[in-house]
Amino acid sequence: MHLRDAMNISPDKQALLSRLMKVDFSRVAKKAAYEYGLDFDVLKTTGAEELKKFYALRILDDQSPVAIPENLDPMVHVHVLFTQEYSEFCTAFFGGMFHHFPCTPDDATHMRWLGDRYKETVRRYEDAFGERDTAWWPDPSEDNFTHICCGCSAGAVR
Repeated sequence: MHLRDAMNISPDKQALLSRLMKVDFSRVAKKAAYEYGLDFDVLKTTGAEELKKFYALRILDDQSPVAIPENLDPMVHVHVLFTQEYSEFCTAFFGGMFHHFPCTPDDATHMRWLGDRYKETVRRYEDAFGERDTAWWPDPSEDNFTHICCGCSAGAVR
């Protein structure tokens, strides 16, 4: 994960991001591959990298909820299922639980809110990391947000 040079990041957040880079998500990738019938090698490399970027967005901006693209969602869902590990991770990196709010596709108001969060998440992703991999982060310009699974939010990052 390489942040754009123009980002002004506090030393505390830089330390958190450095620790985040060392987190091993291979167990999460293995379980996600098994549960969802996905390619383990892709998940343990690119999937883990994109998961770290997703979590980094929360560290960089602890005020804005983030939305999860559909292709990254299996990694997030499985990470949440490792409850003790996930709870410890959230406390260490976010100062509290990073809550997961599944979407309700038949709720138009919720889906509009989620679509707006996804557009903002992609904008923040591009500001932080530059060009995004559209296989993981689809185009946010359309109004049909079927490629978004859910949103997440947490308390303030330390």
